[in-house]
Amino acid sequence: EAWSVGAVRAHVSRARGELLLARGNTSEALRCFRSAIDELLQLDAHVETAVVRLRLAACMTRAGNREEAEVELLAARKAFERAGAHFYLEQCIAAQSELAGGSTPPPIRG
Repeated sequence: EAWSVGAVRAHVSRARGELLLARGNTSEALRCFRSAIDELLQLDAHVETAVVRLRLAACMTRAGNREEAEVELLAARKAFERAGAHFYLEQCIAAQSELAGGSTPPPIRG
């Protein structure tokens, strides 16, 4: 039961983050994405954590925190590589390339 409660909290935090980001409220979106990550880390949900890290990185980039976004993308990439999550790994590599090129990463699905 504890797993499902934590998972629900994580999904709600992520959804709030998505909504806030869509509305342009990056500071609150960052808080929500970080909260989702904290919940997922407690569940050892590594791939799900990495997916939220992708969104956190996109939000950080929009807020001008490119160096922090790079850190999150690196953590996400390592998790995807370990898990063999190729679909998400490709998205992560694309986001890293976009960030290195200086442009804003496209929306990340997932």
